[in-house]
Amino acid sequence: MELLVAWPPTTRCQELINAAENAAKDFGDQVEVNLCYRGQPYRHEATSGLYRAIKTAKLPVLIVNGEIIEMEDKPMELEIKDAIKRKLV
Repeated sequence: MELLVAWPPTTRCQELINAAENAAKDFGDQVEVNLCYRGQPYRHEATSGLYRAIKTAKLPVLIVNGEIIEMEDKPMELEIKDAIKRKLV
């Protein structure tokens, strides 16, 4: 899972970070959270989903297994867990 957020993170970006990290805990080693700050060097190899998000999406962005996941107004842990489950199948 990748998160593309503003630098410094906005309140909404921080909410997504918190929700994603909490959601990922339920999946143990199956899910890794890679945090990417717009305009800052990335600490891991970017996926094609991240490259698409950089070009087209407004922040913050959740990317699961290369797919940009559309979030409702506020990122919710349940939505994130559901997106992860769909990608793990």
